[in-house]
Amino acid sequence: MLTSRRKTINLDEINHDVFVINFWATWCPPCKQEIPELNAFARHTDVPVYGINVTTSERRVSDVADFLKKTPVEYPVLYDRQGTSEDAYRLVAMPATYVLDRQGTILAKHVGPVTEQMLKEMVKRTGG
Repeated sequence: MLTSRRKTINLDEINHDVFVINFWATWCPPCKQEIPELNAFARHTDVPVYGINVTTSERRVSDVADFLKKTPVEYPVLYDRQGTSEDAYRLVAMPATYVLDRQGTILAKHVGPVTEQMLKEMVKRTGG
């Protein structure tokens, strides 16, 4: 289960043929570097993006809220406070970006910062 600022959700509740999840943390320089690229992808496609903050790696949850006040993020940010998605996706490094289908099957994965073009190519290769 993940929480947004308003509610708790399960990734299996996301009802899209293809969507992107991006694991990140406020202390991670490459994570910060790719946010404008993720924003651009979210703006220029109809493929939803969900940023999953690996909250278990943050010093304080309030660090995430403070970061988001200063940094424009144009897609929903979810908080993994228990490390459940981190474990489920066997996260070994951040940032990490996954393209998933409606059933939650991983269609593509990239560890390291992504660009808008890389994301478009990942989605295109999956048929999305």
